[in-house]
Amino acid sequence: MRPLSELLTGDPAWPILRDEIRAARNEVRIVPCERSAGEQALSALQVTDRSALGAVALNTGGLLVDRGWIRVLGAPSDSGDHLLLWLGPAAPAPRSEGFLVVAHDVVGGFFALDGGALEGQPGEACYLAPNTLQWEGLGKQYSGLIDWMLNGDLGGFYETLRWSGWELESAPLASDQALHLTPPPWTVEGRDVSKASRRAVPIREIWSLTHDLRRQLDGV
Repeated sequence: MRPLSELLTGDPAWPILRDEIRAARNEVRIVPCERSAGEQALSALQVTDRSALGAVALNTGGLLVDRGWIRVLGAPSDSGDHLLLWLGPAAPAPRSEGFLVVAHDVVGGFFALDGGALEGQPGEACYLAPNTLQWEGLGKQYSGLIDWMLNGDLGGFYETLRWSGWELESAPLASDQALHLTPPPWTVEGRDVSKASRRAVPIREIWSLTHDLRRQLDGV
Protein backbone atom coordinates (compact mmCIF):
# COMPACT_ATOMS: atom_id res chain seq x y z
CA MET A 1 0.00 0.00 0.00
CA ARG A 2 1.49 3.30 -1.09
CA PRO A 3 1.76 6.08 1.49
CA LEU A 4 -0.05 9.37 0.96
CA SER A 5 3.24 11.09 0.14
CA GLU A 6 3.53 8.98 -3.01
CA LEU A 7 -0.06 9.73 -4.06
CA LEU A 8 0.42 13.51 -3.84
CA THR A 9 2.52 14.02 -6.96
CA GLY A 10 2.96 17.76 -7.18
CA ASP A 11 1.25 17.64 -10.57
CA PRO A 12 -2.44 17.43 -9.61
CA ALA A 13 -5.27 17.08 -12.11
CA TRP A 14 -7.63 19.20 -10.03
CA PRO A 15 -6.87 22.68 -11.44
CA ILE A 16 -7.67 21.50 -14.96
CA LEU A 17 -10.75 19.55 -13.85
CA ARG A 18 -12.00 22.50 -11.81
CA ASP A 19 -11.78 24.73 -14.89
CA GLU A 20 -13.64 22.11 -16.92
CA ILE A 21 -16.38 22.00 -14.30
CA ARG A 22 -16.73 25.79 -14.41
CA ALA A 23 -17.07 25.68 -18.21
CA ALA A 24 -19.37 22.63 -18.27
CA ARG A 25 -22.42 22.52 -20.52
CA ASN A 26 -24.45 20.77 -17.81
CA GLU A 27 -25.07 22.27 -14.39
CA VAL A 28 -22.52 20.99 -11.84
CA ARG A 29 -22.16 21.78 -8.16
CA ILE A 30 -19.00 20.89 -6.26
CA VAL A 31 -19.66 19.48 -2.78
CA PRO A 32 -16.94 20.75 -0.41
CA CYS A 33 -14.93 18.50 1.89
CA GLU A 34 -12.17 18.81 4.46
CA ARG A 35 -8.63 18.25 3.23
CA SER A 36 -8.15 15.42 5.74
CA ALA A 37 -11.21 13.63 4.36
CA GLY A 38 -9.87 13.97 0.83
CA GLU A 39 -6.52 12.54 1.85
CA GLN A 40 -8.31 9.66 3.55
CA ALA A 41 -10.22 8.91 0.34
CA LEU A 42 -7.08 9.15 -1.79
CA SER A 43 -5.24 6.71 0.48
CA ALA A 44 -8.15 4.25 0.45
CA LEU A 45 -8.40 4.31 -3.35
CA GLN A 46 -4.63 4.15 -3.87
CA VAL A 47 -4.73 6.45 -6.87
CA THR A 48 -2.66 9.59 -7.36
CA ASP A 49 -3.89 13.16 -7.47
CA ARG A 50 -2.73 13.25 -11.09
CA SER A 51 -5.75 11.10 -12.07
CA ALA A 52 -9.30 12.39 -12.49
CA LEU A 53 -10.56 9.96 -9.85
CA GLY A 54 -7.87 11.12 -7.45
CA ALA A 55 -8.72 14.75 -8.15
CA VAL A 56 -12.39 14.24 -7.32
CA ALA A 57 -11.63 12.12 -4.24
CA LEU A 58 -9.05 14.51 -2.81
CA ASN A 59 -10.73 17.84 -3.51
CA THR A 60 -14.47 17.28 -3.35
CA GLY A 61 -17.20 15.64 -1.37
CA GLY A 62 -18.65 14.76 -4.77
CA LEU A 63 -20.26 16.46 -7.75
CA LEU A 64 -23.98 17.06 -8.19
CA VAL A 65 -24.72 17.06 -11.91
CA ASP A 66 -27.82 18.31 -13.74
CA ARG A 67 -29.78 19.59 -10.72
CA GLY A 68 -28.62 16.69 -8.61
CA TRP A 69 -29.80 14.00 -11.03
CA ILE A 70 -26.35 12.37 -11.01
CA ARG A 71 -24.23 12.20 -7.85
CA VAL A 72 -20.53 11.64 -8.47
CA LEU A 73 -19.01 10.28 -5.26
CA GLY A 74 -16.08 11.97 -3.56
CA ALA A 75 -14.54 12.16 -0.09
CA PRO A 76 -16.56 11.94 3.13
CA SER A 77 -18.46 15.16 3.76
CA ASP A 78 -21.69 16.49 5.21
CA SER A 79 -23.51 15.65 1.96
CA GLY A 80 -24.10 11.98 2.85
CA ASP A 81 -22.87 9.36 0.40
CA HIS A 82 -19.19 9.06 -0.51
CA LEU A 83 -16.66 6.72 -2.09
CA LEU A 84 -15.51 5.08 1.13
CA LEU A 85 -19.03 3.80 1.81
CA TRP A 86 -18.68 1.60 -1.28
CA LEU A 87 -15.30 0.14 -0.32
CA GLY A 88 -14.44 -2.86 1.86
CA PRO A 89 -16.54 -3.84 4.88
CA ALA A 90 -18.60 -0.63 4.72
CA ALA A 91 -19.94 -1.49 1.26
CA PRO A 92 -23.63 -2.44 1.05
CA ALA A 93 -24.58 -6.02 0.24
CA PRO A 94 -23.78 -7.36 -2.22
CA ARG A 95 -20.33 -5.82 -1.87
CA SER A 96 -18.77 -4.28 -4.94
CA GLU A 97 -15.91 -6.73 -5.42
CA GLY A 98 -14.23 -6.51 -8.80
CA PHE A 99 -15.60 -3.05 -9.51
CA LEU A 100 -15.87 0.36 -7.86
CA VAL A 101 -19.12 2.33 -7.67
CA VAL A 102 -18.24 5.96 -8.46
CA ALA A 103 -21.65 7.59 -9.05
CA HIS A 104 -25.37 6.97 -9.04
CA ASP A 105 -28.51 8.75 -10.15
CA VAL A 106 -31.93 9.70 -8.84
CA VAL A 107 -33.73 6.71 -10.39
CA GLY A 108 -31.36 4.11 -8.95
CA GLY A 109 -28.86 3.70 -11.76
CA PHE A 110 -25.24 3.06 -10.77
CA PHE A 111 -21.97 3.93 -12.46
CA ALA A 112 -18.94 1.76 -11.69
CA LEU A 113 -15.41 1.18 -12.92
CA ASP A 114 -14.82 -2.38 -14.01
CA GLY A 115 -12.09 -4.22 -12.16
CA GLY A 116 -12.80 -7.56 -13.82
CA ALA A 117 -16.28 -8.41 -12.57
CA LEU A 118 -18.45 -6.66 -15.17
CA GLU A 119 -17.07 -8.16 -18.38
CA GLY A 120 -15.91 -4.80 -19.68
CA GLN A 121 -12.44 -3.53 -20.40
CA PRO A 122 -10.15 -2.87 -17.40
CA GLY A 123 -11.16 0.42 -15.84
CA GLU A 124 -14.12 0.89 -18.20
CA ALA A 125 -17.08 2.80 -16.81
CA CYS A 126 -20.27 0.74 -16.78
CA TYR A 127 -23.87 1.64 -15.98
CA LEU A 128 -26.33 -0.56 -14.10
CA ALA A 129 -29.54 0.59 -15.75
CA PRO A 130 -32.78 0.54 -13.70
CA ASN A 131 -34.87 -0.21 -16.79
CA THR A 132 -32.86 -3.30 -17.78
CA LEU A 133 -31.17 -4.39 -14.51
CA GLN A 134 -28.05 -5.06 -16.59
CA TRP A 135 -24.57 -3.59 -16.52
CA GLU A 136 -23.83 -1.76 -19.77
CA GLY A 137 -20.31 -0.78 -20.84
CA LEU A 138 -20.04 2.91 -21.71
CA GLY A 139 -16.76 2.72 -23.62
CA LYS A 140 -15.12 5.33 -21.37
CA GLN A 141 -12.59 5.43 -18.57
CA TYR A 142 -13.29 7.55 -15.48
CA SER A 143 -12.02 10.80 -17.03
CA GLY A 144 -14.23 10.23 -20.08
CA LEU A 145 -17.20 9.49 -17.84
CA ILE A 146 -16.72 12.78 -16.00
CA ASP A 147 -16.38 14.68 -19.28
CA TRP A 148 -19.62 13.11 -20.53
CA MET A 149 -21.42 14.03 -17.32
CA LEU A 150 -20.19 17.61 -17.62
CA ASN A 151 -20.90 18.11 -21.32
CA GLY A 152 -22.82 15.15 -22.73
CA ASP A 153 -26.44 14.77 -23.77
CA LEU A 154 -27.85 13.62 -20.46
CA GLY A 155 -31.38 14.34 -21.64
CA GLY A 156 -30.98 11.87 -24.47
CA PHE A 157 -29.35 9.24 -22.27
CA TYR A 158 -32.17 9.47 -19.72
CA GLU A 159 -34.97 10.07 -22.20
CA THR A 160 -37.02 7.05 -21.05
CA LEU A 161 -36.24 7.55 -17.35
CA ARG A 162 -37.36 11.15 -16.91
CA TRP A 163 -40.77 12.74 -16.59
CA SER A 164 -42.14 16.26 -16.70
CA GLY A 165 -41.05 18.03 -13.51
CA TRP A 166 -38.22 15.64 -12.63
CA GLU A 167 -36.08 18.63 -11.64
CA LEU A 168 -38.38 19.50 -8.75
CA GLU A 169 -38.09 15.97 -7.37
CA SER A 170 -34.38 15.35 -7.84
CA ALA A 171 -32.96 18.60 -6.45
CA PRO A 172 -34.23 18.21 -2.83
CA LEU A 173 -32.97 14.63 -2.42
CA ALA A 174 -29.93 13.90 -0.27
CA SER A 175 -26.97 12.35 -2.06
CA ASP A 176 -27.61 9.05 -0.28
CA GLN A 177 -31.22 8.86 -1.48
CA ALA A 178 -32.92 7.83 -4.71
CA LEU A 179 -36.48 7.56 -5.94
CA HIS A 180 -38.12 4.15 -5.75
CA LEU A 181 -40.48 3.85 -8.72
CA THR A 182 -43.62 1.70 -8.61
CA PRO A 183 -44.14 -0.09 -10.93
CA PRO A 184 -40.38 -0.35 -11.59
CA PRO A 185 -39.07 0.78 -15.00
CA TRP A 186 -37.81 -2.70 -15.95
CA THR A 187 -41.40 -3.99 -16.10
CA VAL A 188 -43.80 -3.52 -19.00
CA GLU A 189 -46.16 -1.61 -16.70
CA GLY A 190 -43.37 0.69 -15.55
CA ARG A 191 -41.99 1.75 -18.92
CA ASP A 192 -43.85 5.06 -18.72
CA VAL A 193 -42.12 6.49 -15.66
CA SER A 194 -44.40 9.53 -15.66
CA LYS A 195 -47.19 7.27 -14.39
CA ALA A 196 -45.13 5.63 -11.65
CA SER A 197 -45.44 6.52 -8.00
CA ARG A 198 -42.15 7.78 -6.59
CA ARG A 199 -40.83 7.90 -3.04
CA ALA A 200 -37.43 8.73 -1.61
CA VAL A 201 -35.51 5.79 -0.12
CA PRO A 202 -31.84 5.22 0.84
CA ILE A 203 -29.65 4.53 -2.19
CA ARG A 204 -28.28 1.44 -0.46
CA GLU A 205 -31.81 0.05 -0.32
CA ILE A 206 -32.09 0.49 -4.08
CA TRP A 207 -28.69 -1.22 -4.53
CA SER A 208 -29.69 -4.29 -2.52
CA LEU A 209 -33.14 -4.48 -4.10
CA THR A 210 -31.69 -4.26 -7.62
CA HIS A 211 -29.29 -7.13 -6.98
CA ASP A 212 -31.99 -9.24 -5.32
CA LEU A 213 -34.09 -8.79 -8.46
CA ARG A 214 -31.12 -9.63 -10.70
CA ARG A 215 -30.59 -12.90 -8.82
CA GLN A 216 -34.27 -13.79 -8.99
CA LEU A 217 -34.51 -13.09 -12.70
CA ASP A 218 -31.30 -15.01 -13.40
CA GLY A 219 -32.88 -18.00 -11.69
CA VAL A 220 -36.05 -17.94 -13.77
